[in-house]
Formats: sequence, structure tokens, C-alpha cells
Amino acid sequence: MAGASCSIVGSTGMHMRATCNEDVHLNAEGTGYVIALPLAGMSAQVQSNMAAPLNVDCVLNIVSDLLKQLARACRIPTA
Repeated sequence: MAGASCSIVGSTGMHMRATCNEDVHLNAEGTGYVIALPLAGMSAQVQSNMAAPLNVDCVLNIVSDLLKQLARACRIPTA
């Protein structure tokens, strides 16, 4: 059975992978977590990383501020 995985990136990164118990392996540093799933013979491997790429909310706030300044400079009415 093929595993499923996903990554969440914000101010930290979380990488998760669902896999069969026999396919669980640790990285060379032995970091991360292995969590038993409520399915027979299945586990989740989780690895967290600090200081992932720039937080998306921060970038959206900067873009929003720039657009508001541009609208004021061009005298465009805003809500």
C-alpha cells in the first residue's frame, strides 16, 4: 500500500507521512515522531522544522498595505 503525505508551511514546517508499519524508517539523525494510526498496521511519521519560509500572512499584510497606499496616492476610493 502506498503512503500518503502532506506538508504544512508557516512559521514552522510540518511534514507528515502515513505508511505501513513495516515501511517506517527514521532519518540518519533519529529525529521526528512515529504515531500509531487507528488503522491496523498503519503509522504516521511526523517531522517538524523551525524557521520555514516566510509566513504567508505576513506577506499578505504587506501587499495589502502597499495596495492601500497606492489607492490613496492615485485617489482611488476604497471600502
